[in-house]
Amino acid sequence: MRNESISIGVGSRVARLPLSRLNRHMLITGATGSGKTVSLIGMVERLAQAGVPVFLPDVKGDLAAIGGVPCRRLEPFRMSADLLDPATVSAALGLSATQAATLEIVWSVGMRLGSFKSLDDVRSVARTLESNASLAADLGRVSPVSLSVILRALLAFERSGGRALFGEPFDVARLVDLAADGRGLVNVFPAAALISSPSLYALALLYVLDEMTTRFPECGDLDRPRVAVVIDEAHLLFEESTPETVRAIVRKVRLLRSKGVALIFASQSPGDLPTELLAQLANRVQHRLGAASAADLRAVKIAAETLPPNGSDLVATIKGLAIGCALVSFVDPAGVPSVPIVVQMPPPSAVATSEAVPLIDPATPATGDTVAGRHDFAAGLVIIGGALALLAKIVAWSIG
Repeated sequence: MRNESISIGVGSRVARLPLSRLNRHMLITGATGSGKTVSLIGMVERLAQAGVPVFLPDVKGDLAAIGGVPCRRLEPFRMSADLLDPATVSAALGLSATQAATLEIVWSVGMRLGSFKSLDDVRSVARTLESNASLAADLGRVSPVSLSVILRALLAFERSGGRALFGEPFDVARLVDLAADGRGLVNVFPAAALISSPSLYALALLYVLDEMTTRFPECGDLDRPRVAVVIDEAHLLFEESTPETVRAIVRKVRLLRSKGVALIFASQSPGDLPTELLAQLANRVQHRLGAASAADLRAVKIAAETLPPNGSDLVATIKGLAIGCALVSFVDPAGVPSVPIVVQMPPPSAVATSEAVPLIDPATPATGDTVAGRHDFAAGLVIIGGALALLAKIVAWSIG
């Protein structure tokens, strides 16, 4: 196995991130304004340059700063009911254990009947079972009360925008596409509209993880990941999750490690995520966290406790980090997390150069000049003057 790595840092203090160990997954955390978003964008750019494709949700609509790498906008992004794990849907709908068991039966019957793809199909099967429970006689008792709850939850889900997520499904296998020159494609998932309904956002991300878990073959450790998946605003996956849902997500995270998939979670604090999940995220980028309140101080202590010791006061270090600096620890080639060091995180290429690669349509093949990195501007990107564009990006970097 080749020990390929990417450099993280500016100046003489640089950390090396071995690509073969990125499947130990990563957590990027930090308070608002600490530079976390900039670090995330910079990490994505460097992975793509190293030949690692990336799935990147754009939850704030601010990813125009990505530059120097081939991008593809995944729009529309749709799912099909027959490809979804009913446990994942139960979590998105906020169902109880009993209701989730009933939804499992709805799913089993729907798969038997065929043409089980849209929300209308799910609703139709649930209504059919209300009047003809014998269709599921061999699957267990169908609770009429649970069916009523499921139908109401599906209606609320649809009204929050869920219908638009269902249709001809996006082929997750395309996320491993490379550009003609060997660089990884950055697949941008426009998710800003979903953030107002966290259950929709969580369902879309979990669909991607479910599909990868099911369809990607076991491969063990590779020279570089097959694909990296960014899970920004990661706390949204767990805000209303049951213990069963958390355990299911953690199982997926473990499985994806052996499938050549690297997961990059991003949130404000390690305390936003379940302890069982933190144990699976061995690569760390920790930006500044404030300690203005007792709750803030607890968050800082959690962040310090989840990092390897380095002989210094990590709590004080985390509280004192400058904007754009981070305490980083990466798994070394031997599989051991490195001693944390403070580095100045490199800015995204677009900040440094005021150049951007256009986002390309999902139907565009991964060949040709548009994905080879020509410095043209995206059709929808309005830049009034090069100087103003550079200034805007520098300001965004400084407060990212």
